[in-house]
Amino acid sequence: MNLLDEIRQEVPIDGFEVYYPAHTPEQIAMYLAYAQKHRLLTSSGSDSHGPDKKPIKYQAELSRSLLERVGIQIK
Repeated sequence: MNLLDEIRQEVPIDGFEVYYPAHTPEQIAMYLAYAQKHRLLTSSGSDSHGPDKKPIKYQAELSRSLLERVGIQIK
């Protein structure tokens, strides 16, 4: 059992932030594969914490499952 499995046993979650500026491409691939395997929602973090930091503009496709869950359709 890996750490993500242990966390999910303690805290039931529907998804997690896969795309984050500090994640390496390898981490993103690992988190995305895990989310897909376990049918979890994925999201992307803008890392915009304060008025001086502009949000990172991710493509909506990266968070499609989450957006559709809340009723937002993307093209």
